[in-house]
Amino acid sequence: MRPGIGREFKGDAGATGAAGLRIALAASRFHGPLVERLVDGATAELTRLGARAEDVDLAWAPGAFELPQLAQVLARTGRYDAILALGVVIRARRRTSSTCARKRRAASRTSRAPRACPSSSA
Repeated sequence: MRPGIGREFKGDAGATGAAGLRIALAASRFHGPLVERLVDGATAELTRLGARAEDVDLAWAPGAFELPQLAQVLARTGRYDAILALGVVIRARRRTSSTCARKRRAASRTSRAPRACPSSSA
């Protein structure tokens, strides 16, 4: 075993399975219908791999931008063997997406807390 690694899985995930693992799903509320499909697919695959419903927790973030922070909070609890982040980012052709990306980068340099960029309808 490698230093700093609790468990190491090799080969096909189906061979090792998810039985006995505590798993957190961190999902984004933005683009809800698409993310719901990701959550449904992830839970179906985890069930196929042997995970029990009581071993899988679901936590929601406002948007994909907040997922890394939510995953970090979940990881710090020490309760989970794995954390899956599920979100959807759709790049617009409008300048809004570039402007928003610049604002997010600037905010991350001046503050530890991420700030959401207001969205606009297409």
